[in-house]
Order: sequence, then structure tokens, then C-alpha cells
Amino acid sequence: MLKSTMKTKLNSRLYVVGDVHGCLDKLLKLQKAIQEDATSFSGPTHLVYIGDYIDRGLYSKQVIENLCTPLLNIDTVDYILGNHDKNLRDLLEENFERDEADYLNWIFKYGGDATLMSYGVHPKQSSTLTEIARHMQESVPEHHQQFLKDLKPYIEIGEFLCVHGGIDPKLPLEEHDIQTLTFTRPPTFENHGWDKIVMFGHTIFDEPLIEHDRVGVDTGAYTGNP
Repeated sequence: MLKSTMKTKLNSRLYVVGDVHGCLDKLLKLQKAIQEDATSFSGPTHLVYIGDYIDRGLYSKQVIENLCTPLLNIDTVDYILGNHDKNLRDLLEENFERDEADYLNWIFKYGGDATLMSYGVHPKQSSTLTEIARHMQESVPEHHQQFLKDLKPYIEIGEFLCVHGGIDPKLPLEEHDIQTLTFTRPPTFENHGWDKIVMFGHTIFDEPLIEHDRVGVDTGAYTGNP
């Protein structure tokens, strides 16, 4: 997770926060830095969280609770849907768009168990995916479930396009599905040719990737990086 600060053509300031993955301490530190910077800036400010708020780290519940209250001195705050967030939303809605094995892999191999346990649900004590879903429906506060439902697939801000995973340059933006927007990796949209700078997370870099047409802001918070 890292903050990328961009000055837009509209003379506003855009902050983009990479994948949080349950790392509450790093989120709080970053938010403090954003608030201090925004206070010193006289123009409009816009904060975008790029998705994957949950999993892997220990404090997914606390992260979502934090994000349900926008920072006070930021004019506009938007939240993008990440692939991990989509998995949790599917689980809570029992809307299993993929094979059950994919969701079980998410829980037991890709950090979903950390999110479930942050809500007091122990997945190994359930015998089926549906049973896990029912326990989570009872344990996740309604305003957290609404937060997940309201996450946006992407957002356009002036010359910037903010998306969790990436884009398929061969398709118009309005034809992109959630799978493409949340799972795409950078090689797919290198030198993409759009008139937008794509701000994205999902793929970890040791330092932010900054190129003429794309900026990658996931620096692997849960791995120990900033």
C-alpha cells in the first residue's frame, strides 16, 4: 500500500491509496500524511482507495470500519472494488459466480480466512461454503455489507482512470466486466493508447510504477513493504 499524489489539470490534488489488505496501522499512518498534506493545499482534494481492503492482514474488520468514515478535510472520497472485496461480497450475498473451489481457495490459500476470523468466524469449523456464508451474514455489520455493495468498478477523474486491476485496451471501457477490471495484470495494458493515465493496484511493485500512461500503487503492505 502506498499513496500516490497527483496534481490534475483541474488544479486539484488527487490521492490514490493502494491495496490495504487488512493492515490497519499502515492505513492510519497514510491517512495522517494525507490529511496533513491536504490541509496545506488550497485547492479541491480527491481521495481514491484502489481496492483490496481486506484479507491477508489481521484487521480487515477494523479497516472497513475505518473506511466507513471518510476523512474530514478531504473534499471527495471514492472507493474502488478489488478482487478480494468482490469475493467477500459474493460470499455475503451467496452469489457464487465461480466454482465453489475458487472461493475455498480464496479463503484458505489467499488470505480470506484472516478476514473471516477478524469477524469472529472460523472457517475450518464450517463444513460447506454456504455454512461459512451464513455465519458471515450474521457477523458482518449491515453498514460493512453496504460498504461492500457500494464499491465502484472504476472511476474517471479528469485525465485519470482509477481501477483495481487494469484494463483491456481492445475493449471500450463500458464493455469491461468486473473480472477484467479487478484481475488484469500490467502487461495487458502497457502502452495502452487511451487518453487516460491508468491508476491501478493489484500487482505488487517494490516501489510505485510510474509511467507515462499508468501508475501502479500496490507496494505489498501485507508483505512488510510500506
